[in-house]
Amino acid sequence: MVNAIPYRLGLDLGASSLGWAVIQLDQPGGQPNGILAAGVRIFEAGVEGDIEQGKDASRAVVRREARQPRRQQWRRQRRKQKLFILLQQLGLLPPSETNDSAARKSLLDQLDAQLTEKYVPAGDHDKRQKLPYQLRDMASTGPVEAFELGRALYHLAQRRGYLSNRKGQSKDEDAGQVLSAISTMDEKLQQSKLKLGAYFNRKVNPHEERIRRRWLGRKQYRDEFAAIRTAQAGAHSQLTKDVWDKIDDAIFFQRPLKSQSHLIGRCELEFDKRKKGLKRSPLALPISQEFRILQKVNDLRVKTPTRNNEPLNEKERQTLFAVLNEAGEISWSKVKTLLKLPKAAKFSLEEWDDKLIGNRTNSKMTPVFGPRWLEMPLEERTAIAQEVLHYRKPEALQKRAMKAWGLDEAAAYQLAFKTHLEPDYASHSRKAMEKLIEGEPGVEGLKAGASYSTVRKALYPERFTPGKMLAALPPVNQWKADIRNPAVIRALTELRKVVNALMKKYGKPEHIHIELARDIRNSRQKRKDIFKQNQENQKRRLKAVEGIVKEGGLSNPKRRDIEKWLLAEECNRECPYCGKTINMRKLMGDDAEFNVEHIYPRRYLDDSFLNKTIACRKCNDTKGDQTPATAFHGDYYEQILQRVERFQGTAREVKLLRFKTEIPPADFTDRQLNDTRYNSRLAAEYLQLLYGGRFDSSGEQRILSPTGQLTGKVRAVWQLNDLLGEEDGQKERQDHRHHAIDAVVIALMTQKQIQRLSQIAGDSEKHHARHFFESIQWPWTNFKNDVAYAVEAINVSHRPTHAIAGPLHAETIYSKNFGTEKKPEHRVRKHISKLTAKEISGDQIVDPHVRTAVQKTWEAKGKPLPAKLWGTEAGNEENFPRLIGQKDSNGGSIIRKVRLKTDAKPRGVGKGVRERNYASGKDSNYASLIYAIVDKDGNEIKWEHEILDRLSAHRLLSANHGKPGEKVLLPNGSEKRKFKFALRKNDMLLAQGPDGQDVLYRVQKFSQDEIQLCEHSLSTVTNETRTPWNRIRSAETLRKFGTHRVVVTLTGEMGAHSEK
Repeated sequence: MVNAIPYRLGLDLGASSLGWAVIQLDQPGGQPNGILAAGVRIFEAGVEGDIEQGKDASRAVVRREARQPRRQQWRRQRRKQKLFILLQQLGLLPPSETNDSAARKSLLDQLDAQLTEKYVPAGDHDKRQKLPYQLRDMASTGPVEAFELGRALYHLAQRRGYLSNRKGQSKDEDAGQVLSAISTMDEKLQQSKLKLGAYFNRKVNPHEERIRRRWLGRKQYRDEFAAIRTAQAGAHSQLTKDVWDKIDDAIFFQRPLKSQSHLIGRCELEFDKRKKGLKRSPLALPISQEFRILQKVNDLRVKTPTRNNEPLNEKERQTLFAVLNEAGEISWSKVKTLLKLPKAAKFSLEEWDDKLIGNRTNSKMTPVFGPRWLEMPLEERTAIAQEVLHYRKPEALQKRAMKAWGLDEAAAYQLAFKTHLEPDYASHSRKAMEKLIEGEPGVEGLKAGASYSTVRKALYPERFTPGKMLAALPPVNQWKADIRNPAVIRALTELRKVVNALMKKYGKPEHIHIELARDIRNSRQKRKDIFKQNQENQKRRLKAVEGIVKEGGLSNPKRRDIEKWLLAEECNRECPYCGKTINMRKLMGDDAEFNVEHIYPRRYLDDSFLNKTIACRKCNDTKGDQTPATAFHGDYYEQILQRVERFQGTAREVKLLRFKTEIPPADFTDRQLNDTRYNSRLAAEYLQLLYGGRFDSSGEQRILSPTGQLTGKVRAVWQLNDLLGEEDGQKERQDHRHHAIDAVVIALMTQKQIQRLSQIAGDSEKHHARHFFESIQWPWTNFKNDVAYAVEAINVSHRPTHAIAGPLHAETIYSKNFGTEKKPEHRVRKHISKLTAKEISGDQIVDPHVRTAVQKTWEAKGKPLPAKLWGTEAGNEENFPRLIGQKDSNGGSIIRKVRLKTDAKPRGVGKGVRERNYASGKDSNYASLIYAIVDKDGNEIKWEHEILDRLSAHRLLSANHGKPGEKVLLPNGSEKRKFKFALRKNDMLLAQGPDGQDVLYRVQKFSQDEIQLCEHSLSTVTNETRTPWNRIRSAETLRKFGTHRVVVTLTGEMGAHSEK
């Protein structure tokens, strides 16, 4: 039943978590006075990999990368089979009863043996290795016999070279990984005047350089095929022009990439006749580039001694636009020089962006087309840009450029092979951007200098009027089908589930405050940059601790001490205001002569490292609660700026700008309640559906999205960190319930609260208080106790992992059984760089001669790490062991891989020639089936469990297709063996804990040997935190603990689970 009590909902949304808090209000639109409930929802992120490090990737990437080799292998086999049959029909290969891969291999082995006997002297290992290339050499220079020709053509089909594709080609490939290697081989072929096969046959010694594992171009193979076709003209009557064309198609046909145009996002401003948004314009089109430049230039504000945050005048705007329209990007110093502004001038975007992006399409196309590119009409430039974007084959684009656009061969090559336009899409359709740029009668567009927000509101007022209020959030794909980030989709989906469940229980909230964690609000590149910066900061902190202990006189420095040390190092150990040298012993302690000083006064609520420096007491008092630019003047101020210019580290430019700023932007503190990053805006827009917009029909703002900069500080001052365990003032992140505490604080962040915090921070600065906030009054009496009670009552809801999809087994393929049934012996192939010292020194390497060669080389090199000696980075073939035969005269064959004996117990997959052996791998177990062994009276004697892996689950699913219920969880019970329940990852259990009380657990992982449980509120159990109570070594232990399955709902209620 829906509760009629008015409330405000606080949400803390991350890539794999959602904390929520229902804050009671004293009346509709009133003040908070209690906590109705709080909770946490935990789910697996929609991506794999480390999100914080920016190393995440869609789960589909893993499946796609596994599926692609299988698909390529199938196509390669199909291509070879098609060519094999064709060559047999033409009499160019011997006949065979079947044409599967095993039959083809057998026939080719027999043919190779005959040709070896004919062309290779006995014992000549080198010539035997290069026999296929010898046949190709012969076929490309003169007539050969039918079977020799067929063998040469079949070898061409086995490796047909790299075909460049502009759609998938990266800048790295162009820089040298692929195209430069192919270009180098082209030069060698031109110098030797040989075709590819002939070059490898005549010029390459396989003991000195490898024939395989090198980038070769499709054109090189096609040239050789053309030479073979010419050389065999008239030698074989059955090979007519049509037949040669069929052979050509069988070897070289490659299907084009599948179009992905259906994935292009839709414009929110312009619609087609079906009321569907028009597709967004490619970012590389001239209209998109112009739109981006005008939007930035018109929004730009400048501060100088005579101008206070003013827009550019018309002349400045036109001058800057003209330069940006030809340049890819320009620095801020160049902008100031261009507009004849003083060096001390500050732009509104300068603190956040280190450059101003220009017209990247023009900057790349002008060097190719010359001055005439900018002279072309807009439509012609648009058409050319579209063709450059959509051409797949660079060779075809090169021909098109020469024929249609009049480029010479060098310029056309530059365009086709070297020029890569921006691949992304603009935020609007071409039609919408044209209207926004040009405007309409009575509405000035971007070209006239109007701001984007002003023009958009004037041209599309319907987008700013409240829409229909929904009773519940719809599925994400129904609301916005063009979201492509799987992490965002998963997070928003869980957000929908929880918010809808809470509204079903409590009704619609008066307001919703939502904050996004940095793992989801930032882009992947931003997360990479942050992680890299954090690593560097950690190194600096460790170095600072050593310095403090040595010079500062503290044996156990705190976070604040480390920060002061880093700030002192940054400003070269001198007060930036007066130049006084900082004595590091006088920097530490409560009576320190030097203290942290905020560049923007504390009332602006910025306590980040970017807003801090170190100052002596006198300068700190003099500056007070002013900015440096208003507190100091004349030569004294100029000397301050000179000292700041000498700051060390990456924050120098930002801090210099702040030292030059007289008055921070008027909305600086208001930004705390309006996170404008894309994913934050996306989450807010999703929640707006409940109210028809961020502002409802009465004009009241219903959705707030705080930036998160103050959440941690307010939480600490309210002493909420110690509810879950505090370490140096930091919250306990291993306990999932910290998300709910954050949600409580987020719900209480209002405009009025921000203003109050600003006043408190300002008062703290006037009183020279040590902390940013000395104290903040609780929102109501007994606030902390209420939070503690709400947190203690939380049952963390975990999204169960019941999907059958997942890895069926490990990726390593094992050999057939070389032992017996009782003592099986399987073998595995391994690169020597991945061997362990134990594998090298023992007898696991199967071949005794190979084993001896590897051991001798390893010992001769001083027994280093195999990865360093034989890894790809080492790359020195002199380090590799060699297998020397009796007739080898070139030092023997290089050993790169070895076969090892293994005690693994793989199982067969597939049939016939496709049969292979795999072992179980990580996360390949699907469920643990719990059974009770009963006596004749039905009394339970003990419990046991049986593992159902994913491969068996898929086989059960296939065998029981069409049956109702959970087809893969069909228990294998009997009269004496009763099925109790099934456990899968993240299922919930209630079991007796160490103190005899019931504890709520989730299933963390399981195997045949154990079931690892984890308390519902903890993120994980490590080896150090394992106990007999959470590490279950037998199902009987579960019975003794009185275990039973439970379900925790989205809103945290716990109920019984029933097996179906």
